[in-house]
Amino acid sequence: MKILAQLTALLVATSPIALAQSSVEGFDGGANPDQWEAWFSVYNSVPTTGGNPGGYLQLDNFTSGPANCHYVDIFPDGDAGSVAYAHTGDWRASAVDQVSIDLDIMQGIYSGDVIVEIISDPGTPQSTADDCVVSFTLTAAGSNTGGWNTYTFLVPSTQTTLPAGWVTDGPCSGDAAWNQVMTDVDQMRFSYDGSPGSFCNFTNWILGIDNITVGGMTAPPLGMNYCSANANSTGQAAMMAPTGSASVMANNLTLECTGLPTNQFGIFVASRTTGFVPNPGGSSGNLCLGGVIGRLSLPMEIVNSGSLGQFSLPVDLNFIPEGPGRVSILPGDTWSFSCWFRDVQNGVGTSNFGDGYTINFL
Repeated sequence: MKILAQLTALLVATSPIALAQSSVEGFDGGANPDQWEAWFSVYNSVPTTGGNPGGYLQLDNFTSGPANCHYVDIFPDGDAGSVAYAHTGDWRASAVDQVSIDLDIMQGIYSGDVIVEIISDPGTPQSTADDCVVSFTLTAAGSNTGGWNTYTFLVPSTQTTLPAGWVTDGPCSGDAAWNQVMTDVDQMRFSYDGSPGSFCNFTNWILGIDNITVGGMTAPPLGMNYCSANANSTGQAAMMAPTGSASVMANNLTLECTGLPTNQFGIFVASRTTGFVPNPGGSSGNLCLGGVIGRLSLPMEIVNSGSLGQFSLPVDLNFIPEGPGRVSILPGDTWSFSCWFRDVQNGVGTSNFGDGYTINFL
């Protein structure tokens, strides 16, 4: 049974900050868009099951490979010029209030320190000497056994003085360091130190990493609503509200439509092209798609609005309808979606549409 133990760094903030949204790297579907690695990537893999839950990043230099020291660095290793790290930017403006990481020590040293470093680079990525760094250590926080544990660090980004327990490194220090980093985060790193103070206690590891999270960050929108839908029998217009990820590799998209008449059947429709067709086929609504339109109308894709007046459908990005066939969405593709549903107005059966929603897939 997986263990969820939340170990919180107790920091003093000037005022409580409500957790808004989170940027989470969950490695689901084998995805690793920020190119996180642990120690050396040659000993890393991203299994699609066994995480907390789903996929996770694994370091394994126990099954094969040389031993490394008693500590493991966990960091994003992409080219900052080509990878838009989800966890970077102005954390103060985004009201970030915590970061966390899930670890599972399957083989290695238990009961070690868990450390987070938040780094601001002044525009010289080839050099670390001028980086401004703030860090916090959860001392002896590591689990005594295997199993998933969550390690949470409170980060009062709106505070303008260095919080208790945080230390600085690099050419900046004190409050100035904290303010520099919180307004310009270029990288976040974690470390697990199994033997603090040792020079190098050679260790073979099997370490799982999952759910690297920046809490409170205002996540970028998945896509964009467009086009005007006509009011249905509820007196309101139906609206598309998909959730999930625009990452093709993650393949984690759920289409959702709200503001529907209750207990009515419907489907989702998709196209590479936006459009505006009023009252198609005698419908009471506006079709916000153009070009070749596909219907998600297989028996398992037909949905019902139920008592809440909304329906949703997880979709497989490798099985999207286009005309009579099915295709795979590729990174760089733009697709638009809408919902089509039955309705009854003035005692007469009809149909209506929601607005359109466009997603630029990554």
